[in-house]
Amino acid sequence: MISFIPSVLLTSLLILYLSNSVHGDIIKSTDQHLYGDIGETITLSCNYSTSDTTPYLFWYRQYPHQIQYILVQGAKSYSNIKKNNTELEPGKFQSETSDNHTSLTIHHLSVSDSAVYLCALQGAQCYISTQL
Repeated sequence: MISFIPSVLLTSLLILYLSNSVHGDIIKSTDQHLYGDIGETITLSCNYSTSDTTPYLFWYRQYPHQIQYILVQGAKSYSNIKKNNTELEPGKFQSETSDNHTSLTIHHLSVSDSAVYLCALQGAQCYISTQL
């Protein structure tokens, strides 16, 4: 018997705002397309550059007409600061940061994970969309 397992397509778009470039903050996704099967784990990544010594990196998920905060992670000298959205399934999302990189790992992919994912560095933003 042949079974069909739907996959999740993750597509990234780079959107930079001129006003943020003036301040020297840049953030961009590292992948154009990512695929994951239902039940698998996948990692979204963004590279960033900032002169700020205490930056915060945010991850959001956007559905049509709704945006959902996932987590905030400190970076550089604030790398020990992390706050997850307590309304989400515990352990579903995991984030790591370094001095120029942030990642969001999504565990146990499901159809409801199809959305636009946003990584944000204070004023700069990067959009990563996901589709089935």
